[in-house]
Amino acid sequence: MKIRSAIISSFVAVVAVLGSGMATFEYLINLRANALPKSITEGKLTKVTEADVEQINNLAALLNQSPLPRHQYEAQRYNDLVEVATAARDSFGGQKVGQLQVGDLLTLEQEIEDYIQRYPHRPFAAELQEELPSVRAMVTFFPVIKASASERSVDSAMRASRLGATLAALVIRKTTDVVSDAPLVAEQPAEPSLAWSKAENDVLYDYSQALQPAERERLADSARLEISRQVCSWLEGGQSYWGVRSLFDSQYKGAVAGDYGHNRESYINYSTKRLCPSQMASLTPPAVAKSPVASSRRVASQPAQPAYQPAIQPPDQRWSPDIRPAYPGSPVPPGMVPVGGFPGGIQ
Repeated sequence: MKIRSAIISSFVAVVAVLGSGMATFEYLINLRANALPKSITEGKLTKVTEADVEQINNLAALLNQSPLPRHQYEAQRYNDLVEVATAARDSFGGQKVGQLQVGDLLTLEQEIEDYIQRYPHRPFAAELQEELPSVRAMVTFFPVIKASASERSVDSAMRASRLGATLAALVIRKTTDVVSDAPLVAEQPAEPSLAWSKAENDVLYDYSQALQPAERERLADSARLEISRQVCSWLEGGQSYWGVRSLFDSQYKGAVAGDYGHNRESYINYSTKRLCPSQMASLTPPAVAKSPVASSRRVASQPAQPAYQPAIQPPDQRWSPDIRPAYPGSPVPPGMVPVGGFPGGIQ
C-alpha cells in the first residue's frame, strides 16, 4: 500500500512539474509573439529589416521544440511568415524604385498569396491581403515605373497605390522625390486620386508607351481617358473606319501635339483595344474596289493584238522538165524552159 501511494505521489509531482513548465513555455511564446515588429503586425512590407526576419525565425524555432501538434502548426505558420518577410526585405531593401528587381517582386507576390491561401483566418493574413494589390501593381507596371520614377522612394509608390492612385499616373510624370509622412495626394494636387478600372489602367499604360512625349505632357490621365471614351462612343454609334477618323479630326486635330497622324492612330487603336474591344472589326479599312472605267481605259491603251493565224507552208516548188509550176503564171527560174515552150510559140 505504501509503494502504491509513493508511485501516485511521484506521478502527481511529475505532472505538476510538467504543467508548470508548459505554462511557462506558453507564457514565453505569447510574450515573443506580442513583441513582433510593426513591419509584420501592420503589414508595412517596405520597412522589413534583417532583424525583423531574425525575430520571427527565432519564434518559429522556439515553437518547433514543443511536441504538441498545435505548437508544431504554429511553428510552420511562422516559418511561412519568415518567407514573406525575407521576400519583402529582398524586394524593398534598396528603398528606391530604381533599385527594384522584378524577380524579387514576383517572389514576394507569390509568398503573400501562399500565406493568405494557407492561413486565411490567422493573424497577419488581413494585413498582407491589403498589401497584395500594391505589390501586384508594382509587378504590372514595373518597366515604366523603373524607367520614369527611378528616384522615387518605394514607400511613396506603395503608399500611392494604397490610396487608390494608379501607378500609371504616378510614373508618367517625373516628380521630385519628397519623403514625408504626408499623403501622396497632397504632393500631386493636379491629378486627383481616382479608382480606375483595369481596362482604363491598361489604356493609360499603352498611351505612356505609344504617344509622343509632347502629347503625353499636354494632358492629364483623366483627359486622355475622356478621349478614349469618346472614340468608343463613336464606334458604338455605328461609325466605320473612315467615319471615326473624320470625327476625331474635326474635334482634336488642332489640339493634339507632336506628330498628329501617329498620335491619332494611337488614341483610336488603343482606346478600341482596351475599352471597347468588341468594336475592333470596325477599324478594319474597307477593301479598295477596282474601277471598271479604269480597267476599260487600261484595255483601250494597250495595242490590239492580231488574231492568231497558223503559218501556211508553201508546197515544194522545185522545177524539172516533167513538173509544171504549182501556180500558173509563176516566174520561171533562169536557164529553165517549161515543157511545151512559152505561150505563143516563143522560143
